[in-house]
Amino acid sequence: VAFDFAMNGYSLTVGKADQFVPGVSGNALYFDGTYAADFSSPYADESAVSASSLSLWVRFDDYSDKMSVVSRLFGNQDGPSVIYDDSIDALTVNYSLLGDPAGELAVTGFSAIYPIGQWHHLAVVFDHQNGVFIYLNGQQVAVGQVNGTSLFANGGWPAQLGGSNGSWLLKGAIDDVRLYG
Repeated sequence: VAFDFAMNGYSLTVGKADQFVPGVSGNALYFDGTYAADFSSPYADESAVSASSLSLWVRFDDYSDKMSVVSRLFGNQDGPSVIYDDSIDALTVNYSLLGDPAGELAVTGFSAIYPIGQWHHLAVVFDHQNGVFIYLNGQQVAVGQVNGTSLFANGGWPAQLGGSNGSWLLKGAIDDVRLYG
């Protein structure tokens, strides 16, 4: 089976169509650090969403570089993202526009807690009344205040899995990506 997911109106462009590996649930997209997968929302306006969530499984095969799991793009500017940052050994969730550090949460000591080669479940909840919450493997690991936008605001947005604007390319796999809003 080449594809085992329903896009439900979203479009996905994979840089290398044969890059699939066994995942948590069927096949997963494999990223070898040389490309990212582009996807976009079909909805014209998602800015009225007051709460939204991103859920996915990720497997890192290396922690030696900065690597993006998912990111939103604004032209040539990075937007909200989920990135592993090797310089501080942290999984960071940036949820403000254009990299405002006030809208960033970090799970530090990441590589010691979440070993390479294993699947880890990641969920990020954006709730404009109660804050931003990061869950890893079912455990809440970080909480922050909302001062920016979620990954879902301003519909029709382009985004990438496994990269950010052509850089920070993931070495690993992503499976069962779900967006709720």
